[in-house]
Amino acid sequence: MKTSLPPSITTVEEAKKFLHELTTNGEAYHPDDRAEDISFEPPITRDEADKLNHLMDQVLAVPDFDPYGYLIDLEVIYQHAELTFIGNHIEFQVMDKNITGVLNKNPHSGNLEFIPDSFYEKETEDFYNEYWEDIETVIISKYENQ
Repeated sequence: MKTSLPPSITTVEEAKKFLHELTTNGEAYHPDDRAEDISFEPPITRDEADKLNHLMDQVLAVPDFDPYGYLIDLEVIYQHAELTFIGNHIEFQVMDKNITGVLNKNPHSGNLEFIPDSFYEKETEDFYNEYWEDIETVIISKYENQ
């Protein structure tokens, strides 16, 4: 299993981090399913399945958090985003959101970073602020593999 399994999950931030890692590692599954019923590749051990079940139960118990909606949003970002590259200028489209910006190399770290243009709609800005790490990961990955 690629995803590191934390000892426990009690906060929204911990739940998001766990579900994000499951998604980026291709190991996400519906929170109501039991881990032993999922066909992971490579297969997971019984101990890993028990730990995943325990952690997913904790995710479901986090107050004021919708893991179902969060996982759907992550899947849409990772699987259905459309990108258009014009030099280092990028247009990122997912659902009804259209986010434009540029890719720049950070002078201190040397890493690529996505810097969005100004937002036309508050809803799009809120969406970006919620999922910026995922959006940036998708953009940089697709840019490097184009």
